Amino acid sequence: MLRNELVGHYRKTGERDKAMASGEAALALVEKLGFGETISAGTTCVNVGTMLSAFGENERALSLFERARPL
Repeated sequence: MLRNELVGHYRKTGERDKAMASGEAALALVEKLGFGETISAGTTCVNVGTMLSAFGENERALSLFERARPL
């Protein structure tokens, strides 16, 4: 998923707003496309969680890591 890759790119380049927007879009696509219980959803949750953690959003990150754990 392109949005997933953009999350990582923007995290690495320190572009918080773009990273957040891409993360929200990636999570919305997971739901819209019905991927909620797939490995792809787990990967998206980990990527967005890592980005959130990098920008100090640790509580939100933790909830995504917990969501990814069973997937």
